[in-house]
Amino acid sequence: MKNLLKWAVRIIVGLVLLIVIAAFVLPMIIDPNDYKDSIEDKIYTTLNREAHLNGEIQWKVFPWLALTFNDVELENEKGFKGDALAKINSLSAQVKILPLLSKNIEIGRVELENAQFNLQITKKGNSNWQGILDHLNQEQPENKSTDQPSSGSINIAGVDLNNIKINYTDLQSKTKAVITQFNLTTGEISKDSAVELGVSFHMSMPDDGLNVDVSTELLANNLLADNKDILVSINDFEIKGKLNSQSQMPLEISMTKPGSLDLGKDTLIVPALLVKLDDAKIITNVSGNNITKANSKLVGSYQVDAFNLNIFLKKLTGAYFVTNDTFDKFTSSGQWQMGTNSLKLSQLKINFADTAITGDANIKNLEKMSGGFNLNINTLDIDAFLGNDETAQSGASKTTQSPDINFGYLKGQVTIDKLLASGTSVDNLKITVNTNGSKMVLSPIKADFYQGLLITAIKVDTKASKNK
Repeated sequence: MKNLLKWAVRIIVGLVLLIVIAAFVLPMIIDPNDYKDSIEDKIYTTLNREAHLNGEIQWKVFPWLALTFNDVELENEKGFKGDALAKINSLSAQVKILPLLSKNIEIGRVELENAQFNLQITKKGNSNWQGILDHLNQEQPENKSTDQPSSGSINIAGVDLNNIKINYTDLQSKTKAVITQFNLTTGEISKDSAVELGVSFHMSMPDDGLNVDVSTELLANNLLADNKDILVSINDFEIKGKLNSQSQMPLEISMTKPGSLDLGKDTLIVPALLVKLDDAKIITNVSGNNITKANSKLVGSYQVDAFNLNIFLKKLTGAYFVTNDTFDKFTSSGQWQMGTNSLKLSQLKINFADTAITGDANIKNLEKMSGGFNLNINTLDIDAFLGNDETAQSGASKTTQSPDINFGYLKGQVTIDKLLASGTSVDNLKITVNTNGSKMVLSPIKADFYQGLLITAIKVDTKASKNK
């Protein structure tokens, strides 16, 4: 028995010595750079996309099998702009050798450094990455057996993405975005535990002028679990920046309560989201369906806290809307529903001074601002908008030239229970509104006036040289 134990110890020590020797010797006698062509062929077989390993491949053996690929390029799909879908400065990963003997996979931290991705969608809705996903889905049934569970396990110490740039162009929705300084760090990833993720990046939209910093903290479940949907808890989310580069109004968006994301059901729930644009503060909840698809839909209810709308509009447009404090306590609430390029408002309530506005609106095309609306106003005092001689002169001295106004392409009805102007009262006012870019037509305008009927019309053209 003693001899048997001695031989067993000698064998184990011998194996350990062989592994240690291999850790020093193998890198000297085997150069992974000699196998670049084979690795590129394997990538092509897996992704159906040509890859080029332009830089040196570095490696070591013990206790981790560690590989680092430098200067990697993945070709773009034919028919899309640019030669490369991705350019990666450095990609490294580690696998522990000994656990492989028991069919367990222990991966160290996977690191991606200084990479650029060029994502494009055509006018027809085709993307330059969909071909890769389709190919992976075709290969999956052959490579993955669902009849018998794997006897081994897989664990990843974590993933680090540092200084990533993403150029995104969607010709279908006419959207361009540039994401820079994208950083992602995860905790340990395994089948049985939730994974902590921290994400931060800067996003700009050159055509729209949006310029913001985004950060979030997530907790993901079932990342490696078989036949289970990925569930994500959104513990923290924050956006800070400006709507455009010329704006002096700070934009802040943050969650006041944790939210959740179900990638299996493609749904999103955010119980409380705070949106602040300068002094304007909106609190809303958000529920979303099909959030990753073209027919995505978000719904919620909102509340706007009291703020001075006149000062807000001055900062936004450069011109005062009124010359007094009529809008100094402006509030609003209602229900909203947003699609890819549409917005519906219902149970709408707007309050300022003694005026209460209720109604609904359906904007079918946000880009063109086309749609319809139906509004009711209880009391509207026109004189209150004009102010007195002193405030009017003061406001005029501060007002800059108003920018060109685009009324959009809207059709709607406005009813006013009582309109006050110059000491005169008009009741049951009904107005049909039609807008066409710089033109707005209010016709017909009907109202009860001194036991009679008033019928008139108003036409506005902000670009007209005469009779605006």
